[in-house]
Amino acid sequence: MSIKIYGELFASESLRGERIHWKINWIIYPALLLLSILTWSLQNNRVAGIVGISLSLANILYNTFLGYFIYRKKSVQYLSYITISLNILSVAVYNYFDALSNGPALTATSAAILIYPLIMFLASLRMDGILVAYSTILCTAVMNLLYFHFNGFFSLDRTKSLISADWISQGYRTIYLLALGYMIYAVPKTMRRVLIKQAVLIKEKTIHKKKAEKDPLTSLYNRYYLEAYFEQCKVLQKTKGTRYGLLYIDLNDFKQINDTHGHDFGDFILISVGTSLKSVVRDEDVVARIGGDEIIVLVSLSSGQSGVEELAERVYAAINQPRTLNDKTITVKASIGVSIFPDQADSLDTLLKKADQAMYSIKKLKNHGIAYA
Repeated sequence: MSIKIYGELFASESLRGERIHWKINWIIYPALLLLSILTWSLQNNRVAGIVGISLSLANILYNTFLGYFIYRKKSVQYLSYITISLNILSVAVYNYFDALSNGPALTATSAAILIYPLIMFLASLRMDGILVAYSTILCTAVMNLLYFHFNGFFSLDRTKSLISADWISQGYRTIYLLALGYMIYAVPKTMRRVLIKQAVLIKEKTIHKKKAEKDPLTSLYNRYYLEAYFEQCKVLQKTKGTRYGLLYIDLNDFKQINDTHGHDFGDFILISVGTSLKSVVRDEDVVARIGGDEIIVLVSLSSGQSGVEELAERVYAAINQPRTLNDKTITVKASIGVSIFPDQADSLDTLLKKADQAMYSIKKLKNHGIAYA
């Protein structure tokens, strides 16, 4: 159960990260398209401008295609790798042509690597450690490939006062990206731990709630749940006019069964009766144990009283069965009182009281059977 909940939470967070990256791309690439157009038209940098326009349009078209999966809330893992690759390679290609036009030292400036950490961080939003590692390696690789390609064209005498373009500085930049990637890699791992903890807490809360609502012996609902459920019944009665039948069941001579055959046999009778009752009602109906041998059945009625009368007969027949444990066989008898909400009461306490009175009336007359309030 906890694994399933964790999986659902993790998939939800991963898809949310995919959506965030998709939205950020809709901000970045139209802005880059505008800047590339300005570069092409206003600056003497036609090559970089054309390349920037082409790359921006390609990414915008890809983002449009990706929108199909985003809006359908479908997470396709390989698309994440395509998105990250396209982001990194677009930066690298533009950086390459910009360096050709404006000077090779551009590939070694701090500005050339500022975008890479952003892409690595966006990769971490998918909660995929492998994707983070992939983006870190690819960013480091393209940065160094550009550096190695243009290194022979550097005039360090001219550039060292402006930028750190030597091998040692490039090593620092490489270490910086790798260290940053390692730190970002911790994000999905941390989120995994958080989500697993959340899943465990949800499971524990569900277990505690069930324990608070269920009778520990019979696994029937208890008085607490019955009261909560009745509040929902009151709402449905007001909004939809739904009527409900309540059966108050008392097992006859149950104390004598305990005294004669022992409490283990008495517990067996209660569990067996509870199982029989659940088998004759619908899943949405409530069977609750509110006392030692007192059991309540609360059901919604379609129309009239015939439905509750038919149900009462089925319940009575289900209880009135021989039950055997360790070669001891007993046929349990029950007295059942029936009341209807809202016809005879508008509160649970009054409804129980009406059914209880009907139940005792039949118990005094016949010792067992069905009576209606």
